[in-house]
Amino acid sequence: MRTYLALDDPSQFRPVERAPSVAVRLVQRRPFPLDRYRRLYKDVGEQWFWHDRLAWSDEQLESYLASPSVTVWELETESGESVGYFELQRTNDASVEIVYFGLVPKFMGRGLGGFLLTHAVKEAWQVGMFR
Repeated sequence: MRTYLALDDPSQFRPVERAPSVAVRLVQRRPFPLDRYRRLYKDVGEQWFWHDRLAWSDEQLESYLASPSVTVWELETESGESVGYFELQRTNDASVEIVYFGLVPKFMGRGLGGFLLTHAVKEAWQVGMFR
């Protein structure tokens, strides 16, 4: 089951303004290494029963991640440990969808989800009309 939320006007959005409780950095990886993507997808999505991308071949995933319509941002600690990520995809109607978003379970409950979502929404608006 998927849930969709449309934010068509920036005034509808309530960004998180406080700094995260853990020192983190947001990194866009292009190209996103396949092994890192698969690990992050599994670590974040396993408890939510994400499985679609696990069935993709290396060639399918590499082609998808190389698409100019796809961007993946990873949130990581200063030491390089994965905290979570978001994946954006521009659609044919020029809107942008947050395709995947989430945190690694051990980082949940630390105020990082709102921080990451704020950046996902802002980035989506930068690359096109948010959907």
